[in-house]
Amino acid sequence: MKKKMIALCDSDRHYLERLQENLEQKDSFPFAVDTYTSADALEKNIADHEYELILAAGEAFEKLKRKGTDSLVLLKEKGITDADVCSIRKFQSADGIRKDILELCAEGDGSDVVFDNDGLKTKLIGVYSPVGRDIQTSFSLLTGQYLAKKKRVLYLNLEPFSGLSEMLDNRVDRDITDLIYYLVSGKEKLRYKLESMVNNIGGLDYVSPAFSFLDLGQVSAENWLLLINTLRECGNYDYLIIDLSEIIQGLFDILKECDVVYTIAQKEGLGPAKLDQYEKLLKTEDLDSVIERTSRCELPLFNDLPSGFDELPYSKLASYVKQIVSEDL
Repeated sequence: MKKKMIALCDSDRHYLERLQENLEQKDSFPFAVDTYTSADALEKNIADHEYELILAAGEAFEKLKRKGTDSLVLLKEKGITDADVCSIRKFQSADGIRKDILELCAEGDGSDVVFDNDGLKTKLIGVYSPVGRDIQTSFSLLTGQYLAKKKRVLYLNLEPFSGLSEMLDNRVDRDITDLIYYLVSGKEKLRYKLESMVNNIGGLDYVSPAFSFLDLGQVSAENWLLLINTLRECGNYDYLIIDLSEIIQGLFDILKECDVVYTIAQKEGLGPAKLDQYEKLLKTEDLDSVIERTSRCELPLFNDLPSGFDELPYSKLASYVKQIVSEDL
């Protein structure tokens, strides 16, 4: 399938070549990139190409603007841009530019990107337990990172206090509640929006968790299911992993949609009693199908779990996760 196209125009050939390489090497970037070192060169070819966006810097931008070029975006080097000028910061990471491009496409008038996923059916993995909240997050991340070695995986954390952004020292402007709002508002170009928000840790894609559990708890069960089903239909992910908690509406509705549910079990303290109560509730609610698809993970008590995500793949827990996941998936 032929990719849609964007154009880059700047007199700095070295900058253009590096940016083009960095953008196109990202598998999830849905555009082919043409580069031009002058506005004149671009104008000669513009009639033969249908560019979604044209990013131009300096004099090239001014010349193209005077010509009334459509879909024009300023590669801003410094200073304050006029409110009526659409711009992207030129000197930032290539990943930042990629996300800004996708954000503009999500909000623009063009059509949505089409991905050829060869009939891919995304498998939904739920991770939920009434016990072991901290280890549940570590388990979910390790499951995702293990699968991401060979497959494309998206991780969503629906805990009230995940700590993920703080641990990774990420400045978060948008989180999963913004993605929900975008979808519920009737926006159709979810793929662009998703790709503009995705971050990566150890090969695992994730959307930043909600900052406030108050926002998280207000999302309806219907909208959670809308997001999940839309991601399964429009994305090219092999696996969607959802780290669940009681704070969200429609917990049981989501569990019913899962192909497999990992439930961490503990033998110590109140763990067994909590798990028994949870399973009795599932039976009371006629959710035997959830029990049938549940994989109980009997894990030992870990006293030395690493505090940093970079160290998790080398922990004792990682060995247990690898064995469990390799047997089930």
